[in-house]
Amino acid sequence: MVQNLSQPDIASCSNQTWCLSFSLLNIVVEDENGTMLGRPMLAVLCDVYASVISGYHLSLGEPNLRMTVAALKHAILRKNYPLEDGFLGNWSIYGVPKILLVDASTRWTSSNFAPLHHLLKRLGIGLVQRTALSAGTTIERLLKGFSSRVDSLPLKSTGHLAAVEGHPRLTLAQLDRLLMRYIADEYNQSLHPRAHSQTRLERWQAGLASSPKVLSEQDFEV
Repeated sequence: MVQNLSQPDIASCSNQTWCLSFSLLNIVVEDENGTMLGRPMLAVLCDVYASVISGYHLSLGEPNLRMTVAALKHAILRKNYPLEDGFLGNWSIYGVPKILLVDASTRWTSSNFAPLHHLLKRLGIGLVQRTALSAGTTIERLLKGFSSRVDSLPLKSTGHLAAVEGHPRLTLAQLDRLLMRYIADEYNQSLHPRAHSQTRLERWQAGLASSPKVLSEQDFEV
């Protein structure tokens, strides 16, 4: 059963509550041949206590179960990136939250929640839907900073970067890599909005009540 929550979400420790949000990016992606594919959808999971991004998934299409499961896998499993990827930050966030809070802007119906609830029950995660929209959400702050990075990219009339109605255009893989590096190297390393002496990542690490639970790919098999 899905619980409803109208009051602002509160968490007393890390990995207690993660919030799932979706946003249609104001960026056009193209395939390798330069054919325009459209604007991608971003699914983001944020740890409510630390205001840190625990995982995400970027793809085309409307919010759906596949996107949600992909974002959950990215957030829950340990993140291992090749050394040549050149990440400066330490994206060491993983584990299983007690509660998954679905943002009201998703506007999902009971038919959307049914298959998701089945997976979450196996993983021991409670499902809660926020019934009221909240201003200044994490995904809005994330995209504001990321958009400024994308807008600063050099635009070319040909090749893998182009200007479409004043906006940069990249392949989905290029955009995904830019977003991944921004989250790991900048957003999660920035100061927490309330705990100004800690970064978001430091607050998440300090706020763990116990060692994060370790899962594998097999735990997500249906």
